[in-house]
Amino acid sequence: MLTRVEQLRAQLAQKNLTGILITNPPNRRYLSGFTGSEGLLLILESTAYLCTDFRYLEQAAQEAPGWEVVKLDRPWTETVKKLVPSGSRIAFEAEFLTCARYRELEQEISGVEWVAEKGLVEKLRARKDAEEIKRLREAIRLTDDGALYLKSWLKPGLSEKDIALELEFYLRRRGASGPSFPFIVVSGPRSSLPHGRPSERRLVPGDIVTVDFGVIYDGYCSDLTRTFILGPPAPEQKALYDLVLAAQERALALAGPGVPAASVDASAREVIARAGYGDYFGHSLGHGVGLEIHEAPHLSSSSTEELQPGMVVTVEPGVYLPGSGGVRIEDVILITEHGREVLSQAPKHAFVL
Repeated sequence: MLTRVEQLRAQLAQKNLTGILITNPPNRRYLSGFTGSEGLLLILESTAYLCTDFRYLEQAAQEAPGWEVVKLDRPWTETVKKLVPSGSRIAFEAEFLTCARYRELEQEISGVEWVAEKGLVEKLRARKDAEEIKRLREAIRLTDDGALYLKSWLKPGLSEKDIALELEFYLRRRGASGPSFPFIVVSGPRSSLPHGRPSERRLVPGDIVTVDFGVIYDGYCSDLTRTFILGPPAPEQKALYDLVLAAQERALALAGPGVPAASVDASAREVIARAGYGDYFGHSLGHGVGLEIHEAPHLSSSSTEELQPGMVVTVEPGVYLPGSGGVRIEDVILITEHGREVLSQAPKHAFVL
C-alpha cells in the first residue's frame, strides 16, 4: 500500500508539479506525524523535509521518522530557498497560505513557479485508515459515555453553563485531551439556536435540552448531539422529536459506498419538508470528522462527492422553531465496503428524563 506521502506525490505528478509546501497544521500532522505548533513541510520528488524551529527539533525527530528535519531560519523563506531546486513547480495550499506569505515566496525565491492548489491532502484525509478509525472509535466511545452521564444527572435548576462545564470535566477525567469544539448546550426556547452557546438560563420541568459536544482523543475528533426532554413530553415535543429521528433514520439507511453525498442530505430533508418544516432545517446534514471537527466529505445539497469506504461522517438533521424550541439528533457513521456502521451508540429513543 502506498504511504500518504507517496499518494500525494502521485497527485503532484498528475499535475506536473515537482513538490508541495504544506502549511496547514492538520495536514502537516497527517503526513508527518509531527504535532508541534510551528513548522512546515516541503515534499519534493525524492525528499521530504520537515522544517521547524529550535523548540521542536528533538520532538520532530521523534515523531516523524523518515523525514529530514531542518531548522527553520528567520526569515522562513531562507530555509525554503535552500531546499527548493531552481526551475521547480511547487504547489502551495491556497486556502491556508496567507497573501503576505505568498508575496514573500514570490519576492524572495526566484526561479520557482508557485502554483495554488486546493484539497490535495484533504482528499487523502477523507478516507480513514485502520489506525485512524481506531482512534475515532475511542473518541466516539467517550462521547457516548458522556451522553449517558448527562442522562444520569440532568435536572431542573442546572444552568446551561453548569452542564457544559461539568460535561467537559467528566470527559477529560475519562481520557479526552480536550473538547473538539466549544460545547453547545441550549434549553427551552433557546433550543431553537442551532449553534447557541451555553447561557446562565436554568433548566425547568418540560424543557427540551439539546447538547452538541465532542472530544479530541489522540488527535482525532468526535461529535455527538442528543436532545433530552425534562419530564413527559408534550404532544408537539414528541412529534417534533419523532420527525427528526425519522429523518435521520432514513439518511442512515441510504448512506453507503457510491451513494452521492447530496442524495443522503436530500433524503433527510425530504422527510422534514413533507411534514411542513422544510424552512426550519437550514444547515447541511453532516460533515466528515477526523483530525478536524469539520472536514471532507460534506453531506449537503451542493456536494459533488460520492461516499466511499473509509469515510467517517456525521448525520445530524434538526428542526428549529424560533422562540419555541428545536431538536437535533447526531451520530457519526463509518462508510464500509457494503454499507455503513453507526459508530455512535448512545441511546436515542429513550432520552426522556
